[in-house]
This record gives sequence, C-alpha cells and structure tokens, in this order.
Amino acid sequence: MISFENVSVVYEEDIFALKNINCHVNNGDFLFVLGPSGAGKTTFLRLIYKEILPTAGKVIINKHDLLKLPKGRLPYFRRKLGIVFQDFKLLYDRTVNENIEFAMISVDQKISRIPKRRSEVLRLLKLNGKGHLYPHHLSGGEQQRVAIARAIANSPLILIADEPTGNLDDEISVDIINEFKQLNMIGMTVIIATHDDRLTNLVSNHHRLFLKDGELINAT
Repeated sequence: MISFENVSVVYEEDIFALKNINCHVNNGDFLFVLGPSGAGKTTFLRLIYKEILPTAGKVIINKHDLLKLPKGRLPYFRRKLGIVFQDFKLLYDRTVNENIEFAMISVDQKISRIPKRRSEVLRLLKLNGKGHLYPHHLSGGEQQRVAIARAIANSPLILIADEPTGNLDDEISVDIINEFKQLNMIGMTVIIATHDDRLTNLVSNHHRLFLKDGELINAT
C-alpha cells in the first residue's frame, strides 16, 4: 500500500529532512513513526499525502507513483486519505456537524448520504449530542475526536495523524489511541507520528519506524 524507495528530501544544499528512506507499509498495518523533534516525522507524513515531493527516490501509495500523479488527480487520490493534524485545524466558526459536513462536501459526497455518515462517525468517536456545539465549547480531547471524525468521514483507506496526543494529558491520550485502535480493527491503515514512544505500549500489534536526523535508525 505504501512504499518508500530510496527517498530523500533536501530543503537546502546538503541539509536533509529525510535521507535514503526505504520502508513498506501493508494494508491494515498500525505504524508508529517515532523520533525526537526535527527527526523528519512530519516530512515523512507530508510525502504520503503529497504536500511535498521527494528530492530523490519514489513514494508509491496504493500503486500510485506520486511523482507521476497528475495534478488533476490529486483530489481524488486524497479522498482515500484521512489526515489528523496536531493543532486540529477545525473550522471554529462552524459547529461539529458542519465541520464533518464540510469534509464530505469538499469531496463531492452525495448530500443525501451526509446525515447518516455524520451520525456514524459521531457515535464511533463518542461525540453523540455534541454535533450542535462549536469547537471552542469542547475540551481539547473532544476537539481531537472531532478532528478524527472529520478525517474518517469519507471512509479513507489510510488514516494519518501527526502528534495526535501532543497537546493532551495522559488519560485523554490513552482514549485517543484507543479510538485509533478501533479504526484499525475495522480495516483502516493507521500511521501515527509521535515523539512519545510510550504510546506504542497501548497497541499490541503494531510496527515502528524510528527516525533520527532524517535517517531511518530502526524498523520493527
């Protein structure tokens, strides 16, 4: 499903964000991308959803070589991806329901399908009864759940999360990782970038990539 072949990203001459990365992620895997700040974790994720391109090497997602993917096909490609950002990136002038609806409308989902799917993801993320609220009425953990609900509203094959527990306390972090486990159990490939390797103890069946200074130090 995801393959990095000799991938490097160079932001300035001789300054590597990633250097010669080789890895493979199968359908249904739960992957932690680990490493300290500046290790290249976010760059790794940005390559997957083609926010950036590799300086060298190939990134292949669902049989698509991203270097060869036409610009006009990018929106269709991203429909198969769900992305959860560290700072949530919610629309704070819209309700929880409207945030989820926006994600679905933006990829031309049928209007008639939206209420049912919205209810499904709210129930799955334990947000029943919160749909009419605005994000600023919610706790940090609830806002992160809304971000996840929005990311999975279009039933992506791959769910990507960048430091999803970075701004949350330990108890809420456990709850958020449990939500990712549930999504993985129903078939979603989950990729979490984090500096906190304690989170890996919460998931029994997982893989790990450890990055340091842009290099892949270890993979299990």
